[in-house]
Amino acid sequence: MTDERDDDTMTLGDGTSGQPGSEGEPPKHGIPRGASPDAVRAHYDTGNPFFAAWLDEGLNYSCALWSDDPEQPIEEAQRDKLDHHVAASGAAGAERVLDIGCGWGAMLHRLVEHHDVKHAVGLTLSHEQAAWDRAHATPEMEFRVEHWLDHEPTSPYDAIISMGAIEHFVRPTDPADVRIQVYREFFEKCASMLKPGGRLSLQTSVYASGSFVEGAVSAIFPESDLPRVSQLAVAADGIMEIVGYRNDTEHYARTCTAWRRRMRANKDAVLAASDEATYNRYQNYLAAASRGFDMRVFNLVRIAFRPLPIR
Repeated sequence: MTDERDDDTMTLGDGTSGQPGSEGEPPKHGIPRGASPDAVRAHYDTGNPFFAAWLDEGLNYSCALWSDDPEQPIEEAQRDKLDHHVAASGAAGAERVLDIGCGWGAMLHRLVEHHDVKHAVGLTLSHEQAAWDRAHATPEMEFRVEHWLDHEPTSPYDAIISMGAIEHFVRPTDPADVRIQVYREFFEKCASMLKPGGRLSLQTSVYASGSFVEGAVSAIFPESDLPRVSQLAVAADGIMEIVGYRNDTEHYARTCTAWRRRMRANKDAVLAASDEATYNRYQNYLAAASRGFDMRVFNLVRIAFRPLPIR
């Protein structure tokens, strides 16, 4: 799937168009949209060559799922992460699967090429990611530059997967009741898009003992703040039930450490794709994030949800 145009509208596989939301756009149904598209792009549009210089071959940019082997390659740990979410969501062999926050498309490739999914849809707000995704897509894959609130599927999904996207759904200034409202709308939206028996597999960083502070991490992710597990549980109450839960905090400390080492080992390629200031900013971010997970300021959780039959 390719598209040579350089404007803000992306032609989609079903013949419709996805228009990224704008900062001045009124919230749909009164729901705040979290980080603005410009804030999201400020991070993810740093450039595909920059991220390709230090991520794994599949450009997985979320916490891996590590074994006990200290020598395990990150490529294998990232594949195990993808396969975990396929199993948790029941996506293998499905007709239709949605990935909210699809990044550079690793999950869609895994679904289609290894798990016999017939049609996989990915949502992103990043034009750089979308360009990469379109260039590497197969006919079974559909990539949309689209906010999850705006997504209207042509037919229900068998499974939904989302890794890291919910970390951008609220802003640091949003009070607790607004945050729960946003997360509740997300669970309502997912439940409405799933076929009976379908599941959502969610992966996200959450606060454990910490709360928002300006620093190395927030500098990388502007206008974004993490949820708490309690907020997700309250938001899902009466809409979805939790059917699987993992606390893999140490896995994200290890992932950040691996990324930092890979960035140092490939510094020449990183600098060729960016500059010294960007390199230093990411080194500081990954070091701070790794410490935060080690000290349990943050947790990394993987949660499987199933819509309640009566809501």
